[in-house]
Amino acid sequence: MVVGEPQILGQVKDAYQSARKVKATGRILNQLFEKAFFVAKRVRTETSIAENAVSISYAAVELAEKIFGHLEGRTVLLIGAGEMIELAGKHLVHQGVKTILVANHNYDRAAGLARKLGGSAVEFDKFTDELAEADIVISSTAAPHYVIKREAVEKAVRHRGGKPVFFIDIAVPRDIEPSINEIPNVFLYDIDDLAKVVASNRSEREKEAEKAMFMIRDEVTRFSAWLERLEMEPMIVAIRKKAEEIMERELQKTFSKLELDQNEKQAIEVMAASMINKILHDPTLHLKRQSGPQHDEHHRRSITELAKSLFNLE
Repeated sequence: MVVGEPQILGQVKDAYQSARKVKATGRILNQLFEKAFFVAKRVRTETSIAENAVSISYAAVELAEKIFGHLEGRTVLLIGAGEMIELAGKHLVHQGVKTILVANHNYDRAAGLARKLGGSAVEFDKFTDELAEADIVISSTAAPHYVIKREAVEKAVRHRGGKPVFFIDIAVPRDIEPSINEIPNVFLYDIDDLAKVVASNRSEREKEAEKAMFMIRDEVTRFSAWLERLEMEPMIVAIRKKAEEIMERELQKTFSKLELDQNEKQAIEVMAASMINKILHDPTLHLKRQSGPQHDEHHRRSITELAKSLFNLE
């Protein structure tokens, strides 16, 4: 649902590693997943697919970064303890904010989220006392009325000495009185503003996804060619095994008729193995080429049957 979402890749990697630990994957699946991870890395390295926020929570953090330049050392006040607030909090922690305060009608939920984020909980009816310390305030409650009013913000700004403060209202209906946007050095964005950012960024991601598809198709072609060659491998292995068995029998016959020391026997064995390798080189190469993606299944089957007949294989 979210183009370029890195969490999906992480989940797939975890599942693959779990499967490998219990030996639930084989040669083909291992190759498939390794190729998938390789092309995923290429996409993230060679395109900008992950550079633009496509969730409301992450868009909020992206906007905060544009206001402050960086978020290291900032203090954040989160009002609410729902999923969107939690996601925004996680993004903020990742960006290096210094202090996170959490206020919620249910203090226990606020305390639980604060623990997850490495922050502190505050009593809901006292959170306005923390506004003067907060550089970023994100609110998402189910209140039917404003929980942050202009008067409280004006008081906080006076105590801040003119330092900017960034408010993000992701509640429906709104939590923050819209007129606070008129206060100097106060920046207020609501969910409609964030939705516009998300829509614009999604469009940019989709453009990058087109580039990614070329890389994916290229790797799919390579994997398909490898898989088709793999179908011919049992035949190639069978041919080589038969040749080596014949070589071994003939060497034993020869050694039984001659008095040879160990060095002489070893020299003959090396020569015989070299001959087998050279004789089988061209047929092996030809079989691999005939199993390529440029040939259809009927052609590959015909080549397989011909090889079986030529080498008298069951």
